[in-house]
Amino acid sequence: IKLKNQRDMSERKQASANFDARKCERVGTGSLKWDSNKFHLLEVDLPYDSVESDVLPMWVADMDFAPAEFITEAITKRASLTLGYNIRTEPFYDGVIDWVKRRYDWTIQREWIVTCPSTIVAVSLCLMAHTQAGDKVIMQTPVYHALHSVFEVNGRTIVNNHLLEKDGRYYMDFEDIEKKLADPWVKMFVLCSPHNPAGRVWEPEELQKLIALCDARGVMILSDEVWSDFTFQGITHTPLGKLASPNSITIFGPTKSFNIAALGISLAIIPDKKTRDAVRQQYSKGGFFGGNVFSEVALQACYSPTGEAWLNELKTYINKNVDCVVQCCQKSNGRLIAIRPESGYLVWIDCRNWKSSDPRSLSEIFKSDARVWLSDGTEFGEGGSGFVRINVGCQLETVQLAMDRILQLVLKN
Repeated sequence: IKLKNQRDMSERKQASANFDARKCERVGTGSLKWDSNKFHLLEVDLPYDSVESDVLPMWVADMDFAPAEFITEAITKRASLTLGYNIRTEPFYDGVIDWVKRRYDWTIQREWIVTCPSTIVAVSLCLMAHTQAGDKVIMQTPVYHALHSVFEVNGRTIVNNHLLEKDGRYYMDFEDIEKKLADPWVKMFVLCSPHNPAGRVWEPEELQKLIALCDARGVMILSDEVWSDFTFQGITHTPLGKLASPNSITIFGPTKSFNIAALGISLAIIPDKKTRDAVRQQYSKGGFFGGNVFSEVALQACYSPTGEAWLNELKTYINKNVDCVVQCCQKSNGRLIAIRPESGYLVWIDCRNWKSSDPRSLSEIFKSDARVWLSDGTEFGEGGSGFVRINVGCQLETVQLAMDRILQLVLKN
């Protein structure tokens, strides 16, 4: 017991981080957020114009903190060894299994785990394994725009199921879901859980009702749960796969919570062997092999007790950033309404009481006139018009500066 207590104290000490002091210079590092003036899913290799130096980019969902030491130490240690072809090791799988059990009380099997280079690649492989060109896919809008893009470029027809917004919280429209599931061409339902951009964490009862409706029609549920580890205190995320029949795929990973998107790692949990084999076949067709060796050791570091303690500290810090946005919006005389996220460092802001007759998009207005670059709500599909999304994964002083600029503009017009 004494040794365990000493180890726990050591891990907490190592994880301790002063996020105000962890500012990371990102200009000139090839940062998508800080070194590019546009983004399109299919144009990542095209030249970009630089962001104007006085603009605060608070759109794309990554963080501006310096990497955690336990991550950089794991990568540095691994870099001193061979960098030839690699395989995923048993400690990697054990780390994933232990994390899921510890965080969600969900027991998964090693063979259920399919590793992928990113969440979007995982989604793409799953849709190609389970649907054909022309098939219909239900998606709940407004929703993360890359999900729309990957289905459209693969020739699938998107059927929108609009989320219902009431008193600053989003809900599923089950009546509409049931009607749309009746279409025999609907082969898949895409769930964003927790939801991006609304930040909603779905209740187990909501998920169970969705599962029952999809199971009755034999429709596969693909659940993007990349924000699952970032729920705030008092809020519990329930993995879809913990509740669902084998007719489900759950996708998650450490990239958002630990800010390691550049390392390329995502996990698809697929209990059904037939479905899993079909996804692995698409994986082989794409020429994927092995994986990024640095992502393997980084994931193990993230999913350790040290990583968990660091993440809990980070969420406490980010919650203060969210408070800043909410409080500033409350000073806008009702022109801006911030929807407090239950998970993640993205805040969805309702600007419908302020939007004027200006023909420019909200994103263009804020970028040009307030010098703050936000994601425009229209990027997230139907139901996003009149909203913007702000990324608060940065120092509090940056959030305060951005909101001061935004509030000054809104109160002036």
